[in-house]
Order: sequence, then structure tokens, then C-alpha cells
Amino acid sequence: MRTFTPRVLVAAAVAAGALAVTGCGNAVEGIAQAGVEKMVEDQTGAQIDVDDDGGVTIEGEDTSFKVGTAAELPADFPSELPIPEGTLTSVVTVGGQWMLGFEGVDAEALDKVVSYYKDQGYGTGANIVAGDSKTVYFSNDTWGVSLIWDGTAGSEQLVYSVYPTSS
Repeated sequence: MRTFTPRVLVAAAVAAGALAVTGCGNAVEGIAQAGVEKMVEDQTGAQIDVDDDGGVTIEGEDTSFKVGTAAELPADFPSELPIPEGTLTSVVTVGGQWMLGFEGVDAEALDKVVSYYKDQGYGTGANIVAGDSKTVYFSNDTWGVSLIWDGTAGSEQLVYSVYPTSS
């Protein structure tokens, strides 16, 4: 089986995303979409699925990328960790690490997640505030966590990354 790097996965994600955005459902576009999917799958070894609602899933040996309607909380995401209020829009999973993208995460929702980590005794590696943006890093003996939040009115997006700190 062919292996691929995260860079190849990103290239495949961009190609599949372009298909999802431009797909309007007519027969010619469907044939073109299937051809591009097959080409990317053959070159990367990843499996690509673009659903009718514009969701994209790309799965590889130890890596997955889901965006749009395909984005769902991974079954193996640590259940003890908080999930912010907002809409999950993207999920990247690589070898036991997760990066979740959310929209509609307001300051109060972010504060609830930050409070959880503080209350649980996680150490803070950084706490950067710049205008309407905030970046916070936490870690303990089990998990490292980064929260990168853009609180711009109308945007309010959060990138929530979790990775193991021990092997």
C-alpha cells in the first residue's frame, strides 16, 4: 500500500474541497468529479468521498480529513475533554491527534473550555491575546491542547487541537 505525507493529504483535501464547492449535480460535473477523485486516490492512496451536501471525507492509513457536512466528532476523541458550543466544520485526525474546527464559538463558549482546563490543573504554556483573537496552550501528563480563537464579530472561529503528551 502506498503511504502518503500530511502534505499530500492537504493537497488531496484541497482538490476534493474544490470539487465539493463547484459540484452542481449535473452529469458532466459528476463524471469529472469522479475522475478527479480517482486520480487523487490513485496518486495518494487516500480514499475520497464528496457527499451530495458538499461534505468531503478523505481517509488514509492513519489520517483522515473531514469538512462540511462530513465533519463529526471522531469516536476516539477523548471523551473526558470538553467540546465547545458551536458548529463543528472540520476534523483532521493524524495518528492519535485531533484538530477540530468550529464556527460560532463566542467568548463565553471559549471561556468555558479554558475554565475546564484550568480547573483540571492543566499547566498553561501560553496565553496570547491580540485584539479579538486569543491563543491558549495547556498540557498535563496525558494531553497537550491548543485553542486558537478568532473572535471577530460574525466570524468567531476556534481551532481546537489535542495531542498525547506521553507515549
